[in-house]
Amino acid sequence: MRLHFDFDHVDHTFADVIQGGWLTSHEPGGDWLYGADIGIDPGFRNRGLGRALYAARQEVVWRLGLRGQVTAGMISGYGAVKQRMTADDYYAGVVAGDIVDPTLTMQLAVGFRARGLIANYLDDPVSDNYAVLLVMDADQEVPGASRTQARSHIRLNTEIPGPRARDILARPSGRDARRPRPRHRRRRRACARRADLRRGWQHAHRSRGRSGHARGRAHAAGGCRCDREAGREYIHTCALVTSYEPYVRLAEILNEITPGSFAKKTMLANSGAEAVECAVMLARKFTGRPSIVCFEGAYHGRTLLALSLTSKYGLFKSGFGPFAPEIVRLPMPHVYRTPAGMTEEQYVDFGIRQLEQALVAQVEPSAIAAIIVEPVQGEAGFIPVPPRFLARIRSLCEQHGIVMIADEVQCGFGRTGRLFAVEHYGVVPDVIITAKSLGAGMPIAAVTGRAEILDSAHLGGVGGTYGGSPVACAAAVAAIDIIRQPECPCPCATARRRDA
Repeated sequence: MRLHFDFDHVDHTFADVIQGGWLTSHEPGGDWLYGADIGIDPGFRNRGLGRALYAARQEVVWRLGLRGQVTAGMISGYGAVKQRMTADDYYAGVVAGDIVDPTLTMQLAVGFRARGLIANYLDDPVSDNYAVLLVMDADQEVPGASRTQARSHIRLNTEIPGPRARDILARPSGRDARRPRPRHRRRRRACARRADLRRGWQHAHRSRGRSGHARGRAHAAGGCRCDREAGREYIHTCALVTSYEPYVRLAEILNEITPGSFAKKTMLANSGAEAVECAVMLARKFTGRPSIVCFEGAYHGRTLLALSLTSKYGLFKSGFGPFAPEIVRLPMPHVYRTPAGMTEEQYVDFGIRQLEQALVAQVEPSAIAAIIVEPVQGEAGFIPVPPRFLARIRSLCEQHGIVMIADEVQCGFGRTGRLFAVEHYGVVPDVIITAKSLGAGMPIAAVTGRAEILDSAHLGGVGGTYGGSPVACAAAVAAIDIIRQPECPCPCATARRRDA
């Protein structure tokens, strides 16, 4: 609570109370917690705010080993009756329990002892400038205060995980009744709720955010109004350490909207390249196989493995080798460049034969972990994969137990007229990678696929410190809502319409 007082122009206020006034003269040689009460707006009374304040103060007393707390509280009900009784009579009646005062009665019930009436305390008609000197010794128990918690840096309000955390962790996602996130992503069964520059709140307990709070958790947030709302709650918690609502919500949505009637799970990353690497790692872990098949014209990112999968050499790869092994690159039939003397159908047939021959001449199907393909190749010239060629990839994957990965980082989220480009083909991949449009400018990517594939990695095997940032997750949820609906549900849309 940050307050400003005009110490230079107001007489008998907190300046006198704290700076050598009544409170400091109570026990000049004692170690007491001194304080001056702040009145609670009538609209917020009877909500336990005052009791919580005194409980927190008493825990400070216990933690620091002080003798107790001393305060000066107004008799906030006296102003209304001052015409018919004296302040001394009112004070005596409240202390005896015959009169109920909105403030003093509550303070006495908490455990304070009234030590005397103070005249000319401050210029306030609700108390006719009177206040009461109040003392609470350290041996006084206060409702809501815990000696055990006072001696600990962690304030434990419920069991771990708490009731709201259990609700988030148990939430169904699409057709999968289990958690929407792969189990290897989280080490602690706790869910973050909000944070500020000093403290962290969880639905169960605090989170350190995996060494990411050098400037404070909610230091700044910008962009879309929805993003800023999320930033006011927390900017970073680290999904490897704790769960939080925006991550779970985005995972639920992705599990719902990606093609496929099987149980799905989602993990979040920072970029498309990182998501590509995680998808390949999961495919290798799930199948126990090393090799990855990719295609000419493909672009999958600029990190080592993703760059190894990327096709264009001069533009992206020159001078950056050596590259990752166990990668097989095959031709992609681009019908806009059908060779002379061939029809488009013949060219696609030839491409399918090359694909099938490669599984004999270049790599055994039993050694292939995944085939990764962009349904529309962006860097190749925005070239859609021929439908029969993509269907043959799907059938070969099913035949040989190969994971089919659709990289929709560039072509996904409405850019082809449907949420996912692969929906135009009637083909369902095992894993779909999304990024770019997913976050509408915020750094986020996702790997969504069969639950058994996402669950295959060991605890902590995939993921990163900033993957699935709460702010980026909130932006992604808003972006998906906008793309899925013609009318934007985000408050930003209302603001744009008003400004226009």
